[in-house]
Amino acid sequence: MLRHNQKNGTRPLIGAHFSSAGGPHHALEEARDWKCPVAQLFTSSPRQWKPYALTTESVTRFLELQKETGILAVSHASYLINLAAEGEPGVKSRAAFADELRRCQTLQIPLLVVHPGSAGARSVEDGIRQIAAALDEAYGASENTATAVLLETTAGAGHSIGSRFEHLADIIDLSRQGKRLGLCVDTCHLFAAGYDIRTDAAYHNTLDALQAALPLSRLKLFHINDSVTGFNSHVDRHAHLGDGKLGLDAFRLIMQDARLAKIGKCLETEADDKRALDLKILRSFSEN
Repeated sequence: MLRHNQKNGTRPLIGAHFSSAGGPHHALEEARDWKCPVAQLFTSSPRQWKPYALTTESVTRFLELQKETGILAVSHASYLINLAAEGEPGVKSRAAFADELRRCQTLQIPLLVVHPGSAGARSVEDGIRQIAAALDEAYGASENTATAVLLETTAGAGHSIGSRFEHLADIIDLSRQGKRLGLCVDTCHLFAAGYDIRTDAAYHNTLDALQAALPLSRLKLFHINDSVTGFNSHVDRHAHLGDGKLGLDAFRLIMQDARLAKIGKCLETEADDKRALDLKILRSFSEN
């Protein structure tokens, strides 16, 4: 069985986003084949409002694979969901997010990542209050008891919320479900939002800024991506490790930070012929 830490010679918590086409169990099968103890997946189409039904066979196989492999399964919510929205878009987003939580409950997935949302023409403060209320409503409607929701850092484009650590801290503070909320840091989004992690000094300054807003215990997952665009660009464009503006030292610093040893690091780079190199880079840093 794969282990979920890198102490005493056990596997580092490195994985990727794997395809769930044909059923979510396929993502765990692919993660097993890549020897990854972390697998992020969609439990339904990320670009359609109506979710596909989970078959009994797929659910059974998914739960069997979780038990057999020990893979940490992480769900990513639909891209259509905007928890900061009002009116009909808000109603649809909250209903869709409750469905996400129900599917996570069925599959016993412990972590669900969601983009916080966009406030549109309203203030950031109004958007933050709306997100906190939407999370409370979705948890209540879903009756989920198995899953923590991770608010993902954003690049800060347009009116999106989550480009500052303080945004996410305020959502958690306002939510009645605060004890079940955590943080997912995307390295590309972090850099594009104006948090530098390219040097030792910059990296530690950014971790200090995070801990000033939230306890480090709130950090439950990393999305590991290089950035096509430069520092403070507010543009979300993922690149393979070493192919972007972040550079490899940023990922070395993350992988070698003992405080983060038990936190999953999940690639969201393209699933092409460079994926093997991305995994090799992360694994090499964890061995040094």
